[in-house]
Amino acid sequence: MGTWGDGLWDGDAQLDAIADFTHGIWARIEDLAQRPANAANAGRLAALVGVLLHLSETYSLSLPEHHEALMAALDKQAPASHALSAGCRRLMRRVHAGEGAALAARYGRRSGKLARILGGYLDGLRRPALFAHPAGVREVQALVDDLAQELDDGLTPDLYRAAAYLALFGLILYLEPAYVAPQRLNHWVRVVERAAPLALESEDREFWQGYLKNVREGFELCRQRCGTRVTPPEAPPATPRPRDLTPWVHLRRGEPSASAFWSIARHGHGFTEHSGDVGSEGKERVSWFASAAAAQAELERRVAAQREAGFADAKFDEEVCSGWVRAEIERERARQS
Repeated sequence: MGTWGDGLWDGDAQLDAIADFTHGIWARIEDLAQRPANAANAGRLAALVGVLLHLSETYSLSLPEHHEALMAALDKQAPASHALSAGCRRLMRRVHAGEGAALAARYGRRSGKLARILGGYLDGLRRPALFAHPAGVREVQALVDDLAQELDDGLTPDLYRAAAYLALFGLILYLEPAYVAPQRLNHWVRVVERAAPLALESEDREFWQGYLKNVREGFELCRQRCGTRVTPPEAPPATPRPRDLTPWVHLRRGEPSASAFWSIARHGHGFTEHSGDVGSEGKERVSWFASAAAAQAELERRVAAQREAGFADAKFDEEVCSGWVRAEIERERARQS
């Protein structure tokens, strides 16, 4: 049967169904790379990243094509990042710096009942800061609605075929916040109960006994947790910040958690600098530069100082500059020549 336990996620077909679901998440991320930069889209992107981390998507986050899509979306929505909380911005900077797979590998402990219902795997740490924006709350509910529609369309009174769809039901239990209409849940319960007698008469009845116990407990947990639609809170007033926080220079020493970031952003008629340790609480200081060329010169000076201090791998990396910064540098060079 391709199973190793009686949890909703303990099987090859179940994990394949969840993998198909994550393809939809990546499609949403790719779409956000084409959408205008605004608070709603930045909040949506943060929530989608949060779901990937919560699902321990270390493999998909490591794929080059997914990394490229995620970087494109992060760069596109960076000008609206001031609408997100400081904690959310810190996590998104770390993802932009290439730490996504490492963050997804962090273990998140589940409650005893939920752990028993779902089984193993996909046990990443949920990071509430990534879901705090109202648009992020709505994005998670949109994912839940997609999952519920999959169950409506595919759940049949044959547990051998229904197990993959019930794995998607497990995702509804796992994601927060989630709302499922009571009549919808009642329909799923009826379908499973129609399938139960035949499964319990099969040669795999001992497995189905444990599995059905978990499914029924999952339905009851869904009634308790998913019966009330969550109204997203009002978005807090955006803190006035530079319009672009795209990382520009990375100075690394050893582990990624010890890396430092600098972001140069256009703000009014000057350039603002934000600096801090991405492994810390993100202490920031702000200084002004008259032009992109002045900002570049200052950063190159710091790179040289870091190398003299023993940071042999310190570098000035124009490849990760946002396009408008590179254009500003070229225009400034042209004016000076």
